[in-house]
Amino acid sequence: MLRVLAGSQSTARKKAGWLTKQGGSNKGWKRRWCVFENNCLAYFKSEQDREYAGIVYVEDMRSITIDQEESRKDNRYPYCFRVDTPDRAYMFCAESAADMDDWISMFKSVWQEEPRYLTGTLQFATAECFVDSGLRINGAVEASVLSVFSEGITPKQKRKDERGWFIDKQVSV
Repeated sequence: MLRVLAGSQSTARKKAGWLTKQGGSNKGWKRRWCVFENNCLAYFKSEQDREYAGIVYVEDMRSITIDQEESRKDNRYPYCFRVDTPDRAYMFCAESAADMDDWISMFKSVWQEEPRYLTGTLQFATAECFVDSGLRINGAVEASVLSVFSEGITPKQKRKDERGWFIDKQVSV
């Protein structure tokens, strides 16, 4: 079954700003430029960077909570929140309580709309059609179906990442 999520409201939401992020293995804190767009949070080493240092997809999120324990441990970072995925927990700290609330609200509003796989295994593939341009294929898709989507696409217009294929293509919905 191929399900197309076209023009969902969540694709129009965007937020950008500085957050302090705790490292995955070394647990050190680094300031990161964060951009929430197209149902994912990408974080960068600087505002000018074009390549992200990491990315968190809304569909992978299992919970978003204020982390009071981390805030109590280190007074330098009093506005911490935690994003849990199956692979790891991401710890972010905002510069104010209002900013933290804005980020959490953004995550939660999109997260509640996004389909999640309750069994932990992908039961179907999805194709997300973005309002601006682009098409993302998530999951296992037959080659014959992929060929329909990628017809006339140059290698520069498609890329594969950990979620699947992304095709930069204008689509009619």
